Amino acid sequence: MNTSKTIHLLMLSLFLILPLEGYSQSNNGESGKTEGEKLVEDASKKIKTLVNPSTLQKKSEEVVTRKLKNALDSLTQILVTKGKVCLDTAQRKLATMLKPPPEDSVTLANLTISVLGSKVPMSYPYKVAEKDTLSIQFKHLKGWKIEQFRISADGEVIYEAANLKSGKVIKERFVAKKSGTMTVELTNRGYLPARAKLLVTLFKRNKETVVVEKSDTLYEEVKEVITLTDTLSEYFLDNTLSLNPKIDITSSPNQHFQLPFPKLDQTIGWAYWVGVGNRTTEQYVAATGGGMDPLEAYARGRINYLPENRTADVKVALCDKHNTERFLHGTEYKPYPLAKNINARDNYAYITSNTADYTKRPIQFAAINNSTLYDYPVWIKALVLYTQQSIVEITLKKPIINKSLEITIQ
Repeated sequence: MNTSKTIHLLMLSLFLILPLEGYSQSNNGESGKTEGEKLVEDASKKIKTLVNPSTLQKKSEEVVTRKLKNALDSLTQILVTKGKVCLDTAQRKLATMLKPPPEDSVTLANLTISVLGSKVPMSYPYKVAEKDTLSIQFKHLKGWKIEQFRISADGEVIYEAANLKSGKVIKERFVAKKSGTMTVELTNRGYLPARAKLLVTLFKRNKETVVVEKSDTLYEEVKEVITLTDTLSEYFLDNTLSLNPKIDITSSPNQHFQLPFPKLDQTIGWAYWVGVGNRTTEQYVAATGGGMDPLEAYARGRINYLPENRTADVKVALCDKHNTERFLHGTEYKPYPLAKNINARDNYAYITSNTADYTKRPIQFAAINNSTLYDYPVWIKALVLYTQQSIVEITLKKPIINKSLEITIQ
């Protein structure tokens, strides 16, 4: 029951007790209080005790302490049984409080011995591990004095006493520096035997806990929806024109037309190449574009150059309608302002722009043959690059780093 409910019930009891004052009178001269007053006073004391902050805090601390002790006892049991306990890194404080239980002592010898007269000492060896403690209690009970009492560790004397008379008591504790054997030696060089009491107790080294922080990487498969952007190409020109010489009065030595840009969203640029004559055309066909048409490879930046024209008879231009007419009549004209790339030449270029920008002011292609004797074939290719987005679901392996505290006994 929580504190507020307890107080409420006690106050209710108090109000129920108050009417007793008018009905029950006491003739106790010592206190002069009615039975109802006494009951009210007792109830008030109990209420004060329950609502006292220090009392509540003490009870809360007792609960926490009891729960903590239970948790430590359970973890200690697991540690002793399995040799290892793993905790979350947030429980670091609890890990530092976890200690292995102290080792029990082992009685190795509890003897009443008769030390006979002899030049050869009587020996009592005991195996010990590093940091074990050996407690030795010896008492000369009666008889001839014991000439020598010696304790050695692997042959090295670590304690020695001589001429032990009856009643002499020795109490010593020795910590083993390394694993080996500790030996108790008794020498009685007299003629008569001596009686003695020997108690040897082994206290095993108290083991310690070692806390090591470990990190394990787990991978969780997570599905994510992503947007992929692909750069695509579309050719809008792949035409061959024939330019007759000026001497031919039956046909015109020039050609011109408006570039038919496709209606595409998100165009990022376009490229063109104009080849004049058979030789330039053959060079273009022989060019390599890394598995794609040379003009597309050039537009994508995979190659830097395309075949150039070798004749000066044919001139080509990209202009608006007004300047195209001036170009064809041989008067001064202005080329269409285009943002050509650095590798552009007179007969090819890549232009970074959205082709929708040319809707109000279209671009026209114009070519003129200034030769009076030769006709020339003209091959013009043009394409646009545009982006296209697609939404796909992919599976990713998301790393999850799981940090833990590994506690072992050493």
